[in-house]
Amino acid sequence: MKLSIVATLYQSAPYINEFHERATVTAKQLVGNDYEIVLVNDGSPDNSLDLAIRLTEQDSHVVVVDLSRNFGHHKAMMTGLAHAKGELVFLIDSDLEEEPEWLLSFDEEMKREQCDVVYGIQEKRKGGVFERVTGAAFYKLFRKLTGINQPDNIVTARLMTQRYVQALLPHRERELNIGGLWVITGFKQATHLVRKHSTSPTSYTLSGKFGHLVNAVTSFSSLPLVYTFYSGLFISISALIYIAYLFLRYFLIASPPSGYTSLIASIWFFSGLIIFFLGVQGIYLSKIFSEVKQRPYTIIRHIYQNEYQAYGEARLRSAKEFHTIRAPLTHGDPFFVRLATNQNLLKVLGKLILGKFILNQQNGVINPPGETYNQGAWHRDLPYQHFISNSPLAVNALFCVDDFTLENGSTFVLPATHKTANYPSDSYIRRNALQVEALAGQYILLDCMLFHSGGFNRTEKERRAVNHVYTIPYFKQQIKLPELLKDVHLTSDQQELFGFKFEEPCSIDQYLANRTQKP
Repeated sequence: MKLSIVATLYQSAPYINEFHERATVTAKQLVGNDYEIVLVNDGSPDNSLDLAIRLTEQDSHVVVVDLSRNFGHHKAMMTGLAHAKGELVFLIDSDLEEEPEWLLSFDEEMKREQCDVVYGIQEKRKGGVFERVTGAAFYKLFRKLTGINQPDNIVTARLMTQRYVQALLPHRERELNIGGLWVITGFKQATHLVRKHSTSPTSYTLSGKFGHLVNAVTSFSSLPLVYTFYSGLFISISALIYIAYLFLRYFLIASPPSGYTSLIASIWFFSGLIIFFLGVQGIYLSKIFSEVKQRPYTIIRHIYQNEYQAYGEARLRSAKEFHTIRAPLTHGDPFFVRLATNQNLLKVLGKLILGKFILNQQNGVINPPGETYNQGAWHRDLPYQHFISNSPLAVNALFCVDDFTLENGSTFVLPATHKTANYPSDSYIRRNALQVEALAGQYILLDCMLFHSGGFNRTEKERRAVNHVYTIPYFKQQIKLPELLKDVHLTSDQQELFGFKFEEPCSIDQYLANRTQKP
């Protein structure tokens, strides 16, 4: 895919349709039909999600990532970038203050400068005097306290290469400030002057802006702690000098110190200063507390994408994929992760497959009423691999969403065919084929080398199942699950089951490093 346009949704209902229209026109001018529009719903309280879902039904290029709640603009943007597949990624706000048409001029700038990032800078910051003054103060303080040279008046809109995005995504701070990350990620970056419109009131209040400044500074700099130390040292030295002065005055001039009001004012002042310094340290401690918990910075409730329109019925049927949903555990619904990690199932698999095993594939399968489908032919669940072994190297665990009955085409098996590499004869099939019945919620377990097929569904309702294939780690996964699940919060055991720890090394150095880590 050549282009991904990424935008977040928060109170975006008045703008989303026009944004989609303009983004679509611009994308087609640049890359033709090879693009996607990724919209991240950041817990928007209006009907932005409903409108976005409607767009997925009308336009196969639209992907909607629905977060479980409001996580914040910066975290939502990072989530959107993680789902962007394009060679170029255009990040932009959806409220039309930034024009989708900027994409074309940004692309020209990128080609001219031969760089990895082109981002917009306002010639003059939008808004009134207060907004311009506070904005200028923010950037000056941020640069002074962090040492990061972030330009004034940057906007969200930026065109990035995929390699830059992949370098940006590993930054996994829970207290996220994306503006600083854009800078410290590096690569050659170019600026482009733009004029931002005022189509909607800002969602950043004064307290929000101040909180954003505090978060930005403490995320990238320890200078506030250093200043705290030197301030405390200065106050201590000043106090010692003043105490020495009081002693000299008392013993040499013999006049007792006076000034009750100044004494109380000093106590209040230094007490406030102490509390302030403790607060600065508390902010850093709270950041450490937040980071060490390693909670995901966003949680995806669901991903909406119209795969039917994306590929077309004819194309899916010709590929024998029309009644199959590939890797549903990667679509954002935790139910499918729970299916694949069922503890009772894993205990049984541990007795069948000797040693380590991983999930090789998970597929949703639909047996439609009154028609043949792709699982109806006799097959094994590791295509093109025909071998025999003393113990199973791969096991099929078929979860029955609906009852499997003789009438709705429950699975047929050919006993003992896992002990021969040859395809069984027609006469053997006629004599030995058995049909397996099961209740909804049960698993049917088969050696993957056992020939089996789905029966013909003679009822009026579809029969559904979720197929799992577990193999020893030496078989390649049907789809590389670690890549698709890298942004999903998983336990260590789940990561191992899904193949995170069994990826082949990409170099000799990586292979040797893996060898030296073994006990």
